[in-house]
Amino acid sequence: MFFLGWLLNFLTVKVLIWINLASGNVNIWVSVMYLLFERPLFITGTTLQILPFLLRTPGFKPIANLMSSAMWYPLARLTYGAYLCHGILMLFRTYNTSQGVFANEFDAFLFFFAYVAFAFLFSFFATVLIETPCLRFVDSFIVRSKGSLASNLSASFKNLTTKDKDEAHGGAQDLLIDQDHGKDVGIIDSSPKTFRE
Repeated sequence: MFFLGWLLNFLTVKVLIWINLASGNVNIWVSVMYLLFERPLFITGTTLQILPFLLRTPGFKPIANLMSSAMWYPLARLTYGAYLCHGILMLFRTYNTSQGVFANEFDAFLFFFAYVAFAFLFSFFATVLIETPCLRFVDSFIVRSKGSLASNLSASFKNLTTKDKDEAHGGAQDLLIDQDHGKDVGIIDSSPKTFRE
């Protein structure tokens, strides 16, 4: 499957190179067909290349284990921020040049790494100065507050799980619901620590 996807991508790129080199000698219907099928074929080829890693095919398992390692977690936290800001950095540089940029392979290589480095640097500072304090604020004042929906739901599920275990062992636990008004009065466990109102 991986090699079939690689072959599909290789052929798609080779046809693109042939069309670009032939310039005016290509029939219009060949260009139209290429433009019509190029992206779906390339995406299909890329999907066929990635699928063995996602399905953990035995031959690709070591690489899949490496890619699912916890060492990628810090980089993964920064990736979305880098994705959001890299276009801004590219546009900022493009619109602040006094003359046009000529196609140069060496410059393209250097600018690629410069954009990636600045994008991840900006993402790091945005994560440290904005995202992490906001997540701590939400966790402290909204999620962990006594009357929050999230804490009540998590306590409910915790107590219901404990109730199932206690019933298996002969213990007792009550879930009190006000039958007259249909309101949740509270969840009472045998220990006072798990009482929620």
